[in-house]
Amino acid sequence: MCKTLTGKKAQNIIARVEEPFKQLPHLPASLTNFFVKIAPWGVALGGVFSITGAIASLRLSFGMGSISKVINNYLEVSPIYFLLSAVLMLVIAFLAFKAFGPLKERKMEGWIYIFWSNIVSVVHSLLGLIFIYQSGFNLVISALIGFYLLFEIKPAYEGKITQGETKKKKD
Repeated sequence: MCKTLTGKKAQNIIARVEEPFKQLPHLPASLTNFFVKIAPWGVALGGVFSITGAIASLRLSFGMGSISKVINNYLEVSPIYFLLSAVLMLVIAFLAFKAFGPLKERKMEGWIYIFWSNIVSVVHSLLGLIFIYQSGFNLVISALIGFYLLFEIKPAYEGKITQGETKKKKD
């Protein structure tokens, strides 16, 4: 599965998503460098929060705890939403932990894992839009900001060893 996420087809998809962001103004180098330095730790922390969120969602999907009765009965949120949400949060956590080591070494492989984690986060938000009628505006804005920041730090990872291949660093 992991080679599929970092393979040539995946990189073609990433290039298509990146295209609209290329013409946007760039962040100052000092801010980009700051984000690159904290990225592994932020991603790891996000992975931990995703696991705790998945556990909470599983509890709600199975009706455990008094709050689940309120949510399921009075707010009429389907337990299926919480089950699907838990699965997606576990995928996000997996990708985050998978990205940690490569991000610390500034390998493109780590950046690609956080890209896919961002994609899964968008799917998770779409789920909220469908099941609990969250705002689509928030979904669009958070996705755009997330991808913008992601593509801003991408040059720090380009040219690094990915999945056993060597790439020449671009100047």
